[in-house]
Amino acid sequence: MELGRSSDYDLVPLMASNVVASSPETHPIADDAAIEALVGAAAEHAKDGDLVFVYISTHGRRGALSRKIDAFSEQPLSADALSQLLQPVAGRRTVIFLSACFSGSLLSESKSDDRIIVAAARADRASFGCRPTAQHTYFGEAVLRSFGHRERSLQQIMADVSAEVAGQERAHGYTPSEPQVFVGRDMTRFYAEPVF
Repeated sequence: MELGRSSDYDLVPLMASNVVASSPETHPIADDAAIEALVGAAAEHAKDGDLVFVYISTHGRRGALSRKIDAFSEQPLSADALSQLLQPVAGRRTVIFLSACFSGSLLSESKSDDRIIVAAARADRASFGCRPTAQHTYFGEAVLRSFGHRERSLQQIMADVSAEVAGQERAHGYTPSEPQVFVGRDMTRFYAEPVF
């Protein structure tokens, strides 16, 4: 993981997937129970001063993340439900990335003073680059590249990500997705300092 290589943080990855993995112990299906368990484990293990980093990449529509787990029907995750699933990390310094179309529509329910929330697109815009031959969207690729450099602040990372995404969208003639960032009152210094 880029974050582990480019920072001095001890990284403890907890992952879930929309695909039945060969080892469900390390990559459980991303249903509500698994997400709740992973967030709960992060909250339990995080000590004072630790940073909880949550990255969710999926499809989205206004007001909800869309999950289609294997052949099953779509299971939308509303902004309110997402906020409830993140409740165990309330009171912890948390950075949340939402890589999905219309993900800006999910910000308001999860805002708090000790959180930074990044959405791949405005509430009324799609995020682009999702296709069968791509491992990540334009936003996802830009995030991975930007976290690959040391001594950067989240503010610098997001400036680079936004510029790279805008360039890709311009080159393909897409309506700009305009990634969004919410910075809680207690996280303004953290957002501006080179911590990664």
